[in-house]
Amino acid sequence: MQFGGVQKTSFIDYPGEISAVLFTQGCNYSCAYCHNADLIAFKESADESERVIADLLTRKKNVDAVTITGGEPTVQRDLPQFMKRLKDEGFKVKLDTNGSNPDSVKMILSKGLADYMAMDAKTSLKRYPELAFTGVSERVQATSRIIMDSGVDYEFRTTAFPPLVGESEMEDMAQWLSGAENYFLQQFNPGHTNHPSAKLIAPYSVKTLSRLLDIIRPRVKNASLRGVDVPTPVEKCSC
Repeated sequence: MQFGGVQKTSFIDYPGEISAVLFTQGCNYSCAYCHNADLIAFKESADESERVIADLLTRKKNVDAVTITGGEPTVQRDLPQFMKRLKDEGFKVKLDTNGSNPDSVKMILSKGLADYMAMDAKTSLKRYPELAFTGVSERVQATSRIIMDSGVDYEFRTTAFPPLVGESEMEDMAQWLSGAENYFLQQFNPGHTNHPSAKLIAPYSVKTLSRLLDIIRPRVKNASLRGVDVPTPVEKCSC
């Protein structure tokens, strides 16, 4: 396994758990709003699996869960073996994926190597080739069904990048994510991207995000905004 970074402690990446976060190298997408763009390309480095696991074990009293993110973890061939090592050491494992490798995800889930899955739903299926490669739409749709049928806790999440996510895209995602357990619409933050043009894109207002979320809400069991401060309604005094 080749890693691009390690966050020793996170209270937000793995729902309900304190986890370490491992950032893998390599990604097969090219998203303009990516906030981990330095992880897209593989860099020359040795296999770091044993070193990373040894470091995790020194902190296991405080951190008993691991989030594997990227980049795109499933592009690394050693991912299943690495996840098995983590499970054998007693860690709970959350895997983040862009959904482009359904066979890898299916094998990982069939072997019980993931306790929680988080998959990005980027945009409508017909627009996926703008981010990746021909045929990716079918792979993403297949992965979403594999995850939903797995029995493992999971979530789907969409970063509301205005050029890629609007009403028509949300309507499309509502179709192929129909029946999903948990869905999050995340605010786009231009300050978190290294792409010059993306930095100039204004994020949606909370009102617009809420309207977009309402499109998918009837089709999923739980739908929420993430990364935004939703104002709490002030009750009028009846005195």
